[in-house]
Amino acid sequence: GLPAMDERTEEELELQKRLKEEHRCPFVHRKYWEKKRPEGDDVELYWCSIDLEKFYPTLKLAVIRENIIDALPVGWCEDARKLLGSMLRFPLDTSEWEEEELKRMDLRRGRGSFTHIPTGLYVAGFLANAGLLKVDREVAQRLKDRKVAHFRFVDDHVVLAYSFDELVQWVNEYTEL
Repeated sequence: GLPAMDERTEEELELQKRLKEEHRCPFVHRKYWEKKRPEGDDVELYWCSIDLEKFYPTLKLAVIRENIIDALPVGWCEDARKLLGSMLRFPLDTSEWEEEELKRMDLRRGRGSFTHIPTGLYVAGFLANAGLLKVDREVAQRLKDRKVAHFRFVDDHVVLAYSFDELVQWVNEYTEL
């Protein structure tokens, strides 16, 4: 059987029960794992960790802006579009940089603004999470009938599965997403 829950896990479970169904994390509930766990006493659980390289500078601000606006009530969208347009503008002055230096930073001369999340930006984690809202929804949909759990914190991921082959298959599928 499954081990008893510790105090932190019990607190998390209580929090999950108070959330609306669409906002709950299914992996916290024991029933999720009971349905996914194969029969037998010698069952192994496989896991992997993924950290996306150059994550922030590859997320497009336009996608982040649209994901945030899509999540808002319709009446707020126009004002939010204006506000986000000004908040997510990062002007660049490349005039004093050499071409080789710009190339190492993945920048080009004459580019008026940075169109991705600047590394080190205080709100980068929030913006990155907003940029992945549609991916998160797709992941939740695809994992409903699979024996795989996928946890993400910004660009760090942990994937669990009772089958090594299912784990590898999911990581490949997620990479495509």
